[in-house]
Amino acid sequence: MRYIEVLTSVRVEREVEAYEATLELSTTAGRKVACFDQALTLRNTVLAALKDCGLTDAEIREGGGEAIQNSWSSTKSVVHLIVIRNASLSVLMSAMAATERHFSTLRHPFFGRIKQNFTFHPPTPIYAAIRSADDALREAIRSAHRTATVIANESGNGVGEMMTVVEHFVGRRASETSSLGYDDGADTIVDYYLSEADSIGAISYNGLPNATADSAQHFRVRFAVDDAEQSVPPENAS
Repeated sequence: MRYIEVLTSVRVEREVEAYEATLELSTTAGRKVACFDQALTLRNTVLAALKDCGLTDAEIREGGGEAIQNSWSSTKSVVHLIVIRNASLSVLMSAMAATERHFSTLRHPFFGRIKQNFTFHPPTPIYAAIRSADDALREAIRSAHRTATVIANESGNGVGEMMTVVEHFVGRRASETSSLGYDDGADTIVDYYLSEADSIGAISYNGLPNATADSAQHFRVRFAVDDAEQSVPPENAS
């Protein structure tokens, strides 16, 4: 069976529904010093601080972690990853500020046996489609059918039934360009190490309007080709 396959794209406007950030807690010690208990204590303290800022259990989850000790190294480390998500960026920033305040109150000598620090991966927006996925698919099929009709008519044929529809991924699954310059693939991080600065007060965070982004969805749509009838016109029949 002959067919026409069309690659069509649909632009879907998206808006921010939440923000997500990853917090990396690291505890490092000498080879002969136990640091796992210290790492767990730090994790529990930070979790309590996050909840005090308004984050619920459902908005906090373990993101992974690792314990590293190599025979050739003079140190070992324990790392905990905590992922937090909230619809309000203000809540996330307050949680990060509370984490920093906790670290700023810790006092640790330069040659201390245990060192602790945290890495704050800046929040990235989580986008939700303003228009439903069903609407985008319908528009893609209609657009593909129009294109297939033009191609078939130019070859003296018609478009038959739709055979298949497959979502086609080009590069990243959803190429998003935020109006505020966010990029969900960004690998920028900000490191905060232990300091002996005094604890600071709570910050006042003034949020900006939610960002929007355009996301492209690509589909491969295949239509059967209806062959044109080759019958002789009645006026020319013998």
